[in-house]
Amino acid sequence: MTGICAVRLSAIGDTVNAMVSLAALHRARPDVSITWLTGPASASLFSSVPWLRLVIYDKKTGFAGMRKIWRDLKGERFDAVLNMQSAMRAGLLTLGIKAGAKYGFDSVRAKDLQFLFTNRKVKSPASPHVLDGFLAFMSDFAGTEITTDGSLTLPPDEKAAAEVNELLKGVTAPLLLINPVTSKAEKDWPADRLAECAAYAEGIGFCCAVTGGNDSRTKSAAALIASKLKNPLDLTGKTSLRGLWELVSRAGAVLSPDTGIVHMASALNIPVIGLYAAHNIERVGPYRDRSLSVSVWKELAEAEYGKPAETLPWRTRVKTPRAMERITCEMVKEKIAEAGRRCGLVS
Repeated sequence: MTGICAVRLSAIGDTVNAMVSLAALHRARPDVSITWLTGPASASLFSSVPWLRLVIYDKKTGFAGMRKIWRDLKGERFDAVLNMQSAMRAGLLTLGIKAGAKYGFDSVRAKDLQFLFTNRKVKSPASPHVLDGFLAFMSDFAGTEITTDGSLTLPPDEKAAAEVNELLKGVTAPLLLINPVTSKAEKDWPADRLAECAAYAEGIGFCCAVTGGNDSRTKSAAALIASKLKNPLDLTGKTSLRGLWELVSRAGAVLSPDTGIVHMASALNIPVIGLYAAHNIERVGPYRDRSLSVSVWKELAEAEYGKPAETLPWRTRVKTPRAMERITCEMVKEKIAEAGRRCGLVS
């Protein structure tokens, strides 16, 4: 049997997109066995996929963890390694994995000297979206175009379902999940504006629930949002990652700046209001439907770099201070109203 080893360690949004691309390869080429080298968080989300073999690398283990993986895979040889992460640690990991071909990004998308660890360069597609870049790996390996509509179905998980059933006990209104915090504060939208928009959403009939971790930034934002609601639902720190997937699957809509829950919602075909300023929404926004999202990246990027947005490098990031504040509550309320129409709350 033909076999590949895919490499994408993090982050959750990127690993969701990677999983969508691997699922597309599996549908097109079920004869290919797929091993995925990924991080602990992603492994916990996708552990139930029956056709997928997961090998877990925790970056906290450093070089010792790499050596263990090399020992574990010592007796195996893959037809190809698909290294879909250009970070140095991902490249180093591939050194000890035996394969006839080692695929990596071309010069448009590669960084951290990834070219040193690969012998096949995957041509960047015309579309800037991260998922389309991952699909290019699948197509190059398969020798035929691999496509997807961006959807992803995971096997049922009774534990996650029970977890969410308990959290949503008594909730009857359509659920608007609000995820206030990203991995970088520069990508967060001001919590007071999220609170104002949450109050508006509640006013048109949504049940507003705040998601996220137990960190201080998230808890502070959740408290501010709750203070503006009549019936707040604080779910921060209360779900596993697989439980969050289950929660998103039951939502009427999701409101979030640029972080993993956006890609979960997109894969599950849940309306998502993504908020973007620092990064190009066409590159990192929801794959399936960006019509509800709000982006000020294009105008800010063109003003900052003095060039048309389409001519800027693929990774171009807006560095304008407090860029997310250019997104107004009126912009977001308009999208919430549209999400409400989709849920039958607004005529």
